[in-house]
This record gives sequence, structure tokens and C-alpha cells, in this order.
Amino acid sequence: MPADSTSGSSAHSVQPKDMSQYAVIKGAGYTGMQHMMQSYGLKIYEDDDVTEAKAIIDGIRQNMQADWEQEHAASKK
Repeated sequence: MPADSTSGSSAHSVQPKDMSQYAVIKGAGYTGMQHMMQSYGLKIYEDDDVTEAKAIIDGIRQNMQADWEQEHAASKK
């Protein structure tokens, strides 16, 4: 997994909750779904692994959203 899973999130005016799955994956530093899944030891051809990958992406999105909200709240003060 890339060292900074939220890289690039502050550069966007679009909230992570509104980003596509692909944009979240790219924002986390991966080249795509297969790259992200391989970094977690998941197989793209296993349905259970794809389901797990989507849950991981949701977690990444939630972390990116929390960071985005914190950064934008601080800039409004």
C-alpha cells in the first residue's frame, strides 16, 4: 500500500464522497483496481476478494472525506 493513502485529496474541490471509485483509487496512489487489490493480496477474479476490495475502497473514501472536511473547516476559520 502506498505510504500516504490520502495523497491528492486536498488538491480537489470535489468531496471524496462524490468521487468515483476510480478517482478514490487513484487519489490513494494506486494505478487502478488491480494494482490496489494486488497490494492487499486480493485476486481480481475472486468475487469475495472484489467485495473485500470495495469495502477497503469505502474505508479509504471515508478517511479521505474526513481529511477533506478537516482541511476545509480549518480554511474557513
